[in-house]
Amino acid sequence: MTILFYRRDGGGAGLATLPSGLVFRIWSPGDQGPPPAGSQRASNWTWWLFETLGLFSRPGFREVTIWRDGQLVHRLILTPRWPRFPFMDAYDLQVGDIWTHPGVRGQGLARLALTAVQALTWPEERLWYLVEANNAASVRLAETAGYRLFGSGRRTRPLGLATLGRFRLDAPIAR
Repeated sequence: MTILFYRRDGGGAGLATLPSGLVFRIWSPGDQGPPPAGSQRASNWTWWLFETLGLFSRPGFREVTIWRDGQLVHRLILTPRWPRFPFMDAYDLQVGDIWTHPGVRGQGLARLALTAVQALTWPEERLWYLVEANNAASVRLAETAGYRLFGSGRRTRPLGLATLGRFRLDAPIAR
């Protein structure tokens, strides 16, 4: 499976204004400790542990969520470099684990969350967005959010296990 590697410089305008009835929540384990109510998924406990043990290249993990009437309708995470993403530099951040509730897809929530992520970063931080080449909706999201195609690669699966894998940038585009 071909993975497309998109990148953009960090630092953006202020936090996006959400439509009425929607609320942003941003959780950062380095600042706020363990996952709060509504974010206590097993994966977030893992991210909290990674941050606590210093397994990222630096502090900076964040979960950005959007809520409507107390229900989670969108989430994404922002991770500093760690062994899964060896192509990243020390101050780069990777946008991932993007999810939108099926009942609210197509309403621009992922775009709003990406705008929030950009507002949370410094100009010297680069943001990476990786997507399977056949995921047209995610490719469109990356491109409309100002990410530029940087190259293509693949995800390795040592012993057939994706959890042990890394993302390899095999074909950068000459710039």
